[in-house]
Amino acid sequence: MNEHDSPADKDRPSKVGIYCRISAGGVAQLKKLSEQLSALARYAAAHDSWRLSDIYLDMPNGRNRAHREEFERMSGDCAAGRLDIILLKNLGCLGSSCSDILAFINDAKQYGARVIAVDDNAGSGTDTDHVIISAINTDSPAEKGSRSANIRRGLAISAALGTSRLFNRKCYGYDHDEDGDLIINEEEARIVRWIFDAYLSGQSIVSIIRQLREQGVKSPAGKDTWYKRAIETMLHNEKYIGDTILFKGSGRDQYALAGKHPPIVSRETFEAVQNAVRQRSRRNHQWNGEV
Repeated sequence: MNEHDSPADKDRPSKVGIYCRISAGGVAQLKKLSEQLSALARYAAAHDSWRLSDIYLDMPNGRNRAHREEFERMSGDCAAGRLDIILLKNLGCLGSSCSDILAFINDAKQYGARVIAVDDNAGSGTDTDHVIISAINTDSPAEKGSRSANIRRGLAISAALGTSRLFNRKCYGYDHDEDGDLIINEEEARIVRWIFDAYLSGQSIVSIIRQLREQGVKSPAGKDTWYKRAIETMLHNEKYIGDTILFKGSGRDQYALAGKHPPIVSRETFEAVQNAVRQRSRRNHQWNGEV
């Protein structure tokens, strides 16, 4: 069974709808549309359990370049259960904004359909991999060819869907398993728990750093001495309670995912440390003492 073949309902072929769109007329654009369609048809034919159900082609209608009659027809077929898979070249076909793309993907999921965006550079992987990679590589006219804008859009889409690889970014105390998911590194986790407990018992960060150096515990960067910033970041990192917040403090929309991976410290300990940090910060401002 191919990686995109659904494990459920194996006896029934997956009904595939191909969607292509061009935003301008002309011979060159029509050739581009033909090439997209051919490539997607070959991609679908390579999957034994897929059956091409319909093709949806949107082209400019006179002066109305936003004409999307076929997109609406595809959406209706999806809602009616006539499609299991929607195949397209990249996410730029679905809309010019992150919210439009997310809305369609979520609607399709509710109707039991999957959206697979295939880009020339996508290679093989999960549906999510195709979505992320095509979002990064798409050349949407609305984005004016800006690669950085497409990267931000791709990250936002995958984060909002809860599928971003960034949720599995490793930090001290964790390793990756063979699937790329976070698992606890018990040796490092023991140090993490000790740091939280030491801070909660009233020890200063300077004292914690001194004891780590005396015990010969290497820093996350492999250095003999830990930086104060490394300890401060650790004490504020929600990842140690099994949660992840993407784009925290960046001024952009934040995306939180709870229980994505096993926790190293309890929520009670984490919250107690946050309270202790706030209390020491207030005292530090009052007395200009050491935190």
